[in-house]
Amino acid sequence: TDIPHDIDRVDFVLRYRVNGQEHWDNNEGKNYTLETESAYTPQTTVSFPHDCNLDEMRFY
Repeated sequence: TDIPHDIDRVDFVLRYRVNGQEHWDNNEGKNYTLETESAYTPQTTVSFPHDCNLDEMRFY
């Protein structure tokens, strides 16, 4: 999955499952944030670990 090059901020929450239970973490209501810096040069592709199930990843 490619991430668009024209964005400079991504807000997200985490969802994970442990022992059959689903949990959400939204950083105490603030969400988590990734921001680029002006010196950042985006890559053309994003690679994920081989054991990463992309069907379960959702970006909103």
